[in-house]
Amino acid sequence: MATAVRPGEEEKGRKGRRSRARARAEALADSAVTIPIAEALTDSVVTIPIVEAVPVAPAVDEPSESRLAAAVRARRERKQAAAVAAAALAPAAIRAPVPEREPEAEAAETEPFHDLLGQAIGLRLDAVTRDFDTGDMKVVALREVSLEIGPGEFVAVIGPSGCGKTTLLSMMGGLDQPTTGQVYAAGVALDQLNDEALADYRLQRVSTIFQTFNLMPGMSAEENVILPLTLAGVEPEERRFRARRLLALVGLERRSRMRASRLSGGEQQKVAVARALANRPGLVLADEPTGSLDSVAGERVLDLLRDLNRRGATVVLVTHDPEVARHAQRAVRMVDGRAFELGSGTRNVRMQDPLLPAQRLHWRDTLRLGLLSAGRRPLRTFLTTAGVAIGIAAMSLIVALSGGLDYALAAPAFAHAKTDVIAVRPASDSTSAAFDAQSLYTMASLPHVQSAWGQVSVNGSFGGPDGNTGGANDLLIALAPRAQWDG
Repeated sequence: MATAVRPGEEEKGRKGRRSRARARAEALADSAVTIPIAEALTDSVVTIPIVEAVPVAPAVDEPSESRLAAAVRARRERKQAAAVAAAALAPAAIRAPVPEREPEAEAAETEPFHDLLGQAIGLRLDAVTRDFDTGDMKVVALREVSLEIGPGEFVAVIGPSGCGKTTLLSMMGGLDQPTTGQVYAAGVALDQLNDEALADYRLQRVSTIFQTFNLMPGMSAEENVILPLTLAGVEPEERRFRARRLLALVGLERRSRMRASRLSGGEQQKVAVARALANRPGLVLADEPTGSLDSVAGERVLDLLRDLNRRGATVVLVTHDPEVARHAQRAVRMVDGRAFELGSGTRNVRMQDPLLPAQRLHWRDTLRLGLLSAGRRPLRTFLTTAGVAIGIAAMSLIVALSGGLDYALAAPAFAHAKTDVIAVRPASDSTSAAFDAQSLYTMASLPHVQSAWGQVSVNGSFGGPDGNTGGANDLLIALAPRAQWDG
């Protein structure tokens, strides 16, 4: 469809656009030179002259697009000049721009120390089976699980609830023993370690981040992080230094003095992560670390796990969320107690380094830890101490009464009670069941024997007034002679 345009109308439209462009440019120039100053500086409006006026494009017979571009450039330059003038008049506290942190600088700040982790631990499970016998029924949590995780790998174990993920993690961490099969950590079978060596492995070789945090609610965040360091025998100054740096690593340096029970869920999870890194572990086991957190806090925890793996730690992440499992290098799916590898992934062929001996808790630290625990809850400590003292006093009173009663019964005043009577019987091969008169006389003449008497055996029958008779073959015990009754 074609439209006829008169010759004069096209020129008139072009001139109208030019005039409107000039008007907009002049309006921008008038509005750019008047800047209101903050009330803290002055209550008036200061007019700042522009040092060099920006020329406005004259109305010439040029295409309208070039004049509009010039007007836009002029507007941009006036805004820049106005910003410079406002910054010159503003106080230093207001005009000082906040420098944006570069990624390299921020990464440098979060680098607390170089000994964050220890020697990486490799794992191998050979046909591991775990049964739980509840009496009424038998539950099989793991069924012939064979798995190998090299030092420095990041592996995710994914599966629904009740498929054996947490049980598998307990086997790796030395918290449980398999019914059949072997679990090797750093080339050593965990079921062949003694109690002390297994405790060292759990304390200083592996760290577990629980979904329920498992913090001490009566302790502060810093004390929760210091606790495994104390058990490992670390010096007091180094404990506090390392605990504060770890809390700063997870962003809780300002909440270190607050009790764990008063922290939010995300903050408690961060404290749990800091506590897990206290003794420089080489193996990090995370059991649903994002299950109780929101998306932002969960992403931070996952970033921290990736950073630990980047530094060389072996990380095993248990989750039921496939999106969380994508952060790992490899994934293992658990179905009804069986483990299935999901793809080949990126396997680590790094060899296991020999482990160095670990330190243990000193007896002075044990005493100090007990005193600190007693002073943390004074009322509970007082009531417990009072109960123990009352129990000890009651037992002492009972023992004293028993000893006094024994002494009183053995006193001469109770001699007439005949508590010193001794029963003497003939030998088992004797023809007579009683002593004769000569034997009694011989015993009575012994030193320290005051008198001797025997027993009377009666055989025969008894008759009553009614004529009833009854047989008897009884042993009658004779009393002491009457001369001895009064002692």
